[in-house]
Amino acid sequence: MHGYVYVIGIEGSSLVKIGMTGHPPEKRLAELQTGIPFRLKLLKVYPCETPKLIAEEKRIAHRLRLLRVERHLQQTLVAAQIGVTPKHLGHMENGKLSLFNVAAGTLYKLACRYEVSLEYLLGKTESPAQPPLTVFEKEMLALIKHAPR
Repeated sequence: MHGYVYVIGIEGSSLVKIGMTGHPPEKRLAELQTGIPFRLKLLKVYPCETPKLIAEEKRIAHRLRLLRVERHLQQTLVAAQIGVTPKHLGHMENGKLSLFNVAAGTLYKLACRYEVSLEYLLGKTESPAQPPLTVFEKEMLALIKHAPR
């Protein structure tokens, strides 16, 4: 499967976004342009083999959705419990949001909510068993739970 690495810039500015997509870069440009008052321009496109990471992210996104559905949980409930919008969680579950753009704390909260290990959530193991939390992990979880939103 082929993909693209693209460079999109704001006309009249030196600001650029470098990204990767499995779709035509013009489609990504149109998606990014939506709701932005500045005119975006596709500056450069590099065809490439679709990185293994894109396939990996889709597999993880599928796992996120499956974990929620298997537990008969509504997206709005889980989103509220982990501190994101239902739209954000939906984008995570359908692969529209790169997991590189998801806060580590959000992924950790999902793993805790679904009572699976972070390794299982991220596809590093097929065993969903959650090992006992270390003292450090317990402290981090307490910080995440009490962090301002």
